[in-house]
Amino acid sequence: MPSTRKDCPSCGSSWANRSVTAGGRTRMTTQHMTDNPHPGITKKMVAHVLDNWNLRGVRTEANGSQSRIYPGFVPRIKNMVRVVASWDDERIISDFQDRNATKQWHEGNRAYFNRYTDLEERDDESESGL
Repeated sequence: MPSTRKDCPSCGSSWANRSVTAGGRTRMTTQHMTDNPHPGITKKMVAHVLDNWNLRGVRTEANGSQSRIYPGFVPRIKNMVRVVASWDDERIISDFQDRNATKQWHEGNRAYFNRYTDLEERDDESESGL
């Protein structure tokens, strides 16, 4: 069977290996994320966001569950990519292009991100990869 780009280990987009290493630590991906990757988002991009986040904080759902969020810019993607990790920061739950966050970031509306608690913004406001 011929190889496809999604399975290419050299381009960093294969989710067969369920771990992502960034910032000196390795996080596992959830089965959901492994089985249903978002189009155009590779493991290298997820690692880039975890290494170069613009913001990070805690999101609390209506049911009280919490997760850690890492919005950041990556090369060749015009929108922010949001990486969602488990509360203990051991598993990556989801990743996706976040158009709303991108718009608010470009408009300088940092209040939009107040929906997250323990919010940190990097001092370096550069948009990595843009």
